[in-house]
Amino acid sequence: MKHRPPPPGKGEPEAQSYPSGHALETTAVALATGWVLVREEIAPAWAVVPVALTASLVSTLGRLVLDRHWSSDSVGGTFAGATIGTAAAAIYEAARQPARRARW
Repeated sequence: MKHRPPPPGKGEPEAQSYPSGHALETTAVALATGWVLVREEIAPAWAVVPVALTASLVSTLGRLVLDRHWSSDSVGGTFAGATIGTAAAAIYEAARQPARRARW
């Protein structure tokens, strides 16, 4: 199969582009931060969820609009960010639980 050239704004064809770091970082931070804000009742979910989703979407689509990534790079970054953000929220929840004493 013929190798597809990188997007015009990509630059070096050998440089790593998968997953998109911008999409990954923004999605992970938005998800984890949103979880903490809602869980600690700092902000209501109806306000946090749209902001977090918009931040992730803008970051993901922004790399495509600027021709810095293929769509698979951006989507992969978003999914990886969602995984990391979910793991961070789970760790946060585990840390909030009171320590249990072992019963012998």
